[in-house]
Amino acid sequence: MSLVSAGMGYRWGVLPVLLVVGLAAACADRNEPPAAAPVLVSATWPGDVAVPKKADPLPATPVGRSAAIYLPDPNSRDVYLVTETGRQYRLVPLGQTALPKPQPTPAQDPGATVPIDPTFGVGLSPDGRWLTETNWGSGGGRVLRDLTGTATVALPRTDMPRFWSPGGRLLLLNVHSADVKDAQVELDPATGTRTPVAQDVCGDGGFGVVAVLDDGKLLCKPVRGYNDGAAPVKAEPGTEVFRVAAAGGGTRQFTVDLRSRLADKSTVISAGPPDSAGHFLALAYDGGRNRAFVVSLADGKVLREVAVPAEKVEGFEVWLVGGFDGDKVIGVRRVDIGSPTPIAEPIQVTWLADAGAPKVVATFPREAVLILRGTTAG
Repeated sequence: MSLVSAGMGYRWGVLPVLLVVGLAAACADRNEPPAAAPVLVSATWPGDVAVPKKADPLPATPVGRSAAIYLPDPNSRDVYLVTETGRQYRLVPLGQTALPKPQPTPAQDPGATVPIDPTFGVGLSPDGRWLTETNWGSGGGRVLRDLTGTATVALPRTDMPRFWSPGGRLLLLNVHSADVKDAQVELDPATGTRTPVAQDVCGDGGFGVVAVLDDGKLLCKPVRGYNDGAAPVKAEPGTEVFRVAAAGGGTRQFTVDLRSRLADKSTVISAGPPDSAGHFLALAYDGGRNRAFVVSLADGKVLREVAVPAEKVEGFEVWLVGGFDGDKVIGVRRVDIGSPTPIAEPIQVTWLADAGAPKVVATFPREAVLILRGTTAG
């Protein structure tokens, strides 16, 4: 899954990265105080990324955590994986692999030919450990590969990845079936454990799952157009209702209230990615610019606003909010305007501040199609 900016015509993945580092090991002396709590640290970014003159194919041996996957431009057939250290490896484009027979076709036009996207089915876990690729050799399923080791997990064609948990521990799957309504399953790729999710996990009122948390709970919000037969839950303008649900059932509900902070009280509030410390991002397009707020998953309290630059080029918004990178929030600046005068600049991946200018941590070619590590599932 990728986010699409209709106004700017590019695709990029949701971006949260979370690495948890313990401060102390277990001690044999029972009288010593307990170990300090884990500290959230921001991962390493590769700096300036340029298209390599030559890149080795991704080997079967460990290469380390990845920061991004990209096409140099929308017309390119070359796909590169970039590690945290900046090393680049070439992935095999989908169009150069054996295609299934018959090829998949759009449901609305059975006779149509499907254009093959070189990055179709490709994704990264938030911690950059797991790579998702489509494997036509398995009938169109996907393969999860541990970039820090050699383990692989094959997913059947019926398993469609949706969301990674922020720490990369769980992957929420939609499991398709021709006989019954699609089911949802939480997969732990490190162990292969599959935990079924209750069919009505979010409760009634038109709620749907928008994120999975590291403890297996699910973040839910009202989904436009979704009808489960119950009266929809409606929020006051400038607010939104969320639920946190256990996979086996049971929910708690809270409201995020941004009325005192928004210029346009009718602004729709959407849910950005969570982190592993009990927060998520509430996003709103307000007063002609993107705004982001860090919100508590416990009660919906707004903890702080992240400073998203209010910058437009030729009338187009050039800043988008990604997600959490440890204790930082990622923002992406992209200037790629086709008309009336072509304007393009290198893509900047930044840490957004609570105030002041963002810090640039990586740049990519100006026309690149990006999939940055995050809750995108491929």
